[in-house]
Amino acid sequence: MTAPNSPVTLPLQANVLIVEDHVQTRHVVRTVLKHIGVRNITEAQDGLAALKLLQERNLPRHGTDAAPSNPFDIVICDWVMPEMTGVELLREVRKNVFLSKVPFCMLTGENERSAIMEAIDHGAEDYILKPFSTKTLEEKLRKILASVTPKPR
Repeated sequence: MTAPNSPVTLPLQANVLIVEDHVQTRHVVRTVLKHIGVRNITEAQDGLAALKLLQERNLPRHGTDAAPSNPFDIVICDWVMPEMTGVELLREVRKNVFLSKVPFCMLTGENERSAIMEAIDHGAEDYILKPFSTKTLEEKLRKILASVTPKPR
């Protein structure tokens, strides 16, 4: 088990995609990830941009069986965003055989049980309620990252 303030050891090479339309929230999540030792972080400001990145990085190259070269290992995604919501993105990802196993953590201000259950029903591994403290965010991210085995590069 990882001590509260020590770096995560297993998933340091994990590729993390942060999907969040608010710049400040993206910055906080990125800062906490860096603090716990994660270095491979990519950001998207909405679900459509995230879906494009996931397709580029996690799908086999067109016309080949070659494995993706730098796939995302986990997605940390806001619920409410323009263009495509986090749940819409999650649904699209879960429909694709190559993307369906990518772990998803939802960031949400929706603290109603039905909203949380919707995310879980669509395959989210976890959720973080906003507003959150950096301590809570760090604890949740450590837990999620401990369960991720980075894909071979």
